[in-house]
Amino acid sequence: MKKNTRVVLAASTAALILACASNANAQYVVQIPVDSILDGRAVTTLTGGTVVTFGNKQGIYSGGQTGYATAAVQMMLAPTSKGVGLPDDGLFPATGNLPPFQLHFSNAAPAASPQTRQLPASAAAGAQTFQFPVPPATYTALYLILASGDGSASFTVTLSYAGGVPSTTTTITNLPDSGVGVVMGGPPHFYVVTNTGKWDTMNKDLEPTNHTIEGVEIAPSPAPAVLTGVTITKTNGAILVFWGATGIATTPVDGGVEAPVDSGVGGGGPEAGGGPLDASTDSASGGAGGATTSPDAGATSSDSSGASSSSGSDASGSGSNTMTSPSSGSSGGGCSLAPTVGTGAGWASLAALAWLARAGRRPKRKHAATNAQRSAR
Repeated sequence: MKKNTRVVLAASTAALILACASNANAQYVVQIPVDSILDGRAVTTLTGGTVVTFGNKQGIYSGGQTGYATAAVQMMLAPTSKGVGLPDDGLFPATGNLPPFQLHFSNAAPAASPQTRQLPASAAAGAQTFQFPVPPATYTALYLILASGDGSASFTVTLSYAGGVPSTTTTITNLPDSGVGVVMGGPPHFYVVTNTGKWDTMNKDLEPTNHTIEGVEIAPSPAPAVLTGVTITKTNGAILVFWGATGIATTPVDGGVEAPVDSGVGGGGPEAGGGPLDASTDSASGGAGGATTSPDAGATSSDSSGASSSSGSDASGSGSNTMTSPSSGSSGGGCSLAPTVGTGAGWASLAALAWLARAGRRPKRKHAATNAQRSAR
C-alpha cells in the first residue's frame, strides 16, 4: 500500500472513530413526567383572563398561605412592582451549565391543574415523603427544582435502579429559605429565579422582591446503572415545595419527544425569570446549554450532601409524555455517519473512503521516459 493511501486510510479511520465517539457521548435532556404526584397550586395564574389564586395552604410560606404569581398576574395587579413575575408558560430556558426547566404552572393550563407537591411543616399536616418513577435510562445528572419555606428545609433523596443495583441516598441539610433572597453557601444549590414576589390569597403582592426558586443536582450511579425512581423525604420542620425534575440521560428515552436544545439566549438572566443562577458565583453562568454541572457547582462553603448505598423502594415506571432533547444534536444511539453528529467527521470519512475506492480502480499510467528506456534495452 502506498504511503499516501495509508495516510488517507488512517485519517478516514480516525474520522470514523470520532464520529462514533461523538454519537456515543450524546446526552438527552429529559423533563421527567411527575404530574401523577403533583397535588397543589403554589402559583397564581391568569387563565382565560381571570386571576386564579394559588391553593389555600398550598403555597410556600406562612403555613402555605403565601405563594408566587406569574408575570401576567403581576402586570395586571402590581404593574409597578420592582420584582419579577414567574414565566407565564413555566419555562426557564437553558443557561450556562444547566438545562432548560419546564415547570408545571402556566397561564394556559386549566384553572384547577396541579402545579407543585408540598411537604408541609409537620407530619400532622400531611405526608413527609413522596416518590415518582423516572423513565428508565442511564443518567449523568438529576436536577430537582424546589423551594424552602418557613425555614431551611432538610431532606433526603433516594435513587432506585433496575436489576438489583443498590439504591443511593443523598442528604441535603438546610436548603436556604427561599424567602430570604440569594444565599451563598450551605448545601450545593442553584437558583432558577431570584427576585420574584410573595403573594397572599387576597392577590396582594406582599413582598415584591427577593423570593426565589432553587434547585439541587443529584449524581446518579454511573452506567450501566439504570435509574428508575426517586424518593424525597423531608426530615425537619420547614416547608418543602417540589416543582419538577429534569435529568441528563446518556441513552434515548422511550416515549420521549425530541426537541431542539434551547441555547439559553433571550431568557434575560435569573432576574427576568430566565437563566438559572449558580449560588457559588452570584451570576448566570456561561457556556452551552444542556451540559451538566459538577455535583458541587453551587457550593461556597461546607458541602453537606453525599451519596451512600442504602435500601430504597423501586419506583419504576414508563417514560410516557417525557420531553427529551439530544444535547449533542444526535438523534439516537450507535454510530452515525450523518452530519447530525455535529463534527462533520462522518461526511469526511465517507469522502475519504470514496476517494480511496476511486484511486483503487484508476489504471496505472507509465511515464514516456520509462517506455523509451525499456525500448532501448
